[in-house]
Amino acid sequence: MYANIPPHSASTPREVHLIDPGQADPLDAASICIEGLDLVVTTVHGRDVPPTRARALLARNRTHAGILAITDGHMPGLDVTISSRPVAYGGIEQSRGLIRSITLETTVHGRGIAQRTGRYTLTAPTFGEQGLRWTPVSVDAAATHLSRRLAVAQ
Repeated sequence: MYANIPPHSASTPREVHLIDPGQADPLDAASICIEGLDLVVTTVHGRDVPPTRARALLARNRTHAGILAITDGHMPGLDVTISSRPVAYGGIEQSRGLIRSITLETTVHGRGIAQRTGRYTLTAPTFGEQGLRWTPVSVDAAATHLSRRLAVAQ
């Protein structure tokens, strides 16, 4: 396991970046990190976390008053679930070009929160601009935009 520990100062929270937990279960590493860190983000590699394991991990997290974020999987008992999926790409014409924008559909739901869905377009800067732009998109406008499939390797 490789860890990158940035310098700690009074104004920044404690953080450790676990680059690769190796053969260890990412939830085991998260369980250890919960005890001393304010925020722990881990992946479960597309798995569903069993309810008994989720209860134990969430109880430990509540005891230490931290934030536990799980990516790429499902864990029962979470307070909030946020999921996003790409619905459109801009800049590709006739199967050529550069991706200039991506429209994402994001859904948020959780305990005591009604499910809400919104669409936002993330646009790359053009010549002379700096920074990315997030723009809300109405569902009607997104439906008229052609959706393109994109395969990405990680």
